[in-house]
Amino acid sequence: MRKQALSLIEVIISMVIISIIIVALIPAFSASLKQTTIAGQKGQSIRFMEFLGRMAVTGDPTVLPSNVETQKSWNYGELTNSFIELYSSGQNMASPENYRATVTKNGTVNLSGVSSIQYDLEVCFMKNGEEYCQQASTFGPALATGSSIDYLPGIN
Repeated sequence: MRKQALSLIEVIISMVIISIIIVALIPAFSASLKQTTIAGQKGQSIRFMEFLGRMAVTGDPTVLPSNVETQKSWNYGELTNSFIELYSSGQNMASPENYRATVTKNGTVNLSGVSSIQYDLEVCFMKNGEEYCQQASTFGPALATGSSIDYLPGIN
């Protein structure tokens, strides 16, 4: 018994159908890759925000607004100059050059006789001409002025 092979027309039609399916799936893969990249940058911006939040909790003057200001900001490209510990070589998503940040003093909060200041943090990044921002709040002392920092009196 002889096996029958596919004709040339059948092979070409099969290839055309497979090509159409692949072309139809390319936008879905592209959109998925874009969302994955944005999710990675959101995660990195949250890590930068946690870094700033830890410094705010300790009363570090590098991140806190002065006593006459309510906000301290760093534009795109300025974070590395202000925070050497954030330095990252290369132009990947972890590079601080790709982010801007703001720390805003948002009033005093009293809880059980302990007073602290609420700081609102925002870290943003640009992707494909669109800005994405992450926000959080933390509590800390007023701007530290001396060598001894009393982080949160009555708590620490």
